[in-house]
Parts: sequence; structure tokens; C-alpha cells
Amino acid sequence: MSTRELMVDLMMYKLWANEQVFGVLQGQDSLAQAPVMAQLLHHVYVVDSIFQAHLQGAPRPYGTANPAEVPGLQGLRPLIHSLDKWYVDYARGATSTLLRQALEIELTTGQSLTLTRAQILMHVSHHGAGHRGNVATLMYGAGLPLPPDRLTSYFIHGQGGVKAGPA
Repeated sequence: MSTRELMVDLMMYKLWANEQVFGVLQGQDSLAQAPVMAQLLHHVYVVDSIFQAHLQGAPRPYGTANPAEVPGLQGLRPLIHSLDKWYVDYARGATSTLLRQALEIELTTGQSLTLTRAQILMHVSHHGAGHRGNVATLMYGAGLPLPPDRLTSYFIHGQGGVKAGPA
């Protein structure tokens, strides 16, 4: 598997897993835990937007990873879906040479860091997965069903191309 193929899988998994979470959260804006869930998911959206800007060579759209204004859960869904689709398209269009290209970035903490484009894609994938876990803990506490958002679930039920079957 090439680096590009791996990045496409990670970005498609990210899109799929986020849709699984929002599928369960549909109509749940009135839950007591909804504001914290929205804050966590908005944080992921903001960080993803910042790293998108780094990949595009554009100015950072946010000065902080945790803006004060946070949309509700249902307002976040189309924003996150659109950005996830952008990442899938970016990975699909990337060459191995492009993915190896190192970028000098400045984090919202003020720290400078050099990452390859592939490392940025890995970061947005793993960062989002961690915070989906936080949201899943809140979902569990609210009595909601947990979404099948594991990478192996994506390979079984999603579009991952590897399907369960006899060994």
C-alpha cells in the first residue's frame, strides 16, 4: 500500500466515523451533554481548518483551537462533513512527492513545527479519533448507543475495500 493510498483510507475513515457519530447525535441538541459534545467536535473542526490552511499555504482561519462561539451539534454536521470531504479529495489528489513535502507551521500555542503533508493528514485523523472517543464517553453517559467508529468497523461496514471473511 502506498502512502497516498494509506492517507486516502485514513481520510475516508475520518469522514465515515464522523458520520457515524452525527447519525447517533441527530436530534440530540437538547441533551444536557450536547454543549460539551459540540465544543469537542467544534475544536476538531477548528484544528482541521487550521491544518487545511497550512496545506493550502493560506492564512490560519482561527487564532485559537477553542473559539468562544460554538455551533450546535446539527450546525456542526455539514461543516465537518464538507471539510472531511475536502481532506478525502486532497489525499486522493496528492502525489507521493507532495505527501513527503515538509511544511513549517506555527501551532496555536506559538510553537513552530516541521511536518510533512502526510504527517499533517495523520494528525487530523488521529486528533479527530481521540475527540470522538471523548464524545462517545458522553454519549454512553447519556444512554445513547455508541457508533461503530473503529477503523476495523470502517473496513467491515464502510468503504474501506477490505471486507470481513474467512481467513
